[in-house]
Amino acid sequence: MTHFVEELISFMETGKTQFDQIVGALGVIDTYRLRVICTAILGWMKSQHYHGRMKPLSINPDHQWVQELKNLMLQFGSFNDLLQISGTHLRFNSQIDESTQKQICETAHRLYHPPLMT
Repeated sequence: MTHFVEELISFMETGKTQFDQIVGALGVIDTYRLRVICTAILGWMKSQHYHGRMKPLSINPDHQWVQELKNLMLQFGSFNDLLQISGTHLRFNSQIDESTQKQICETAHRLYHPPLMT
């Protein structure tokens, strides 16, 4: 799972990818929409490192990015293996143990540095 998160971060930094699951996602939604999804996911993961405990991300299931993420989760295993959506919450897939979740969040904290908008 950490490798997939690293690939998402690389995509966010460069706008390019060779990773088949991300290439597939770009065949379903455009680059901008995938970046919106990645910003939400990676920002949430990065914030988990600061909180020191795993909290779900509150979401609105009617938002376009959430609907698109659900679609990606149905079509591409890497998204589904990483995440799960329950009602108004996004969290790690229940099959991912706490140690791996922390490792993923540490990876996001270490590698994901979106530009600050001032």
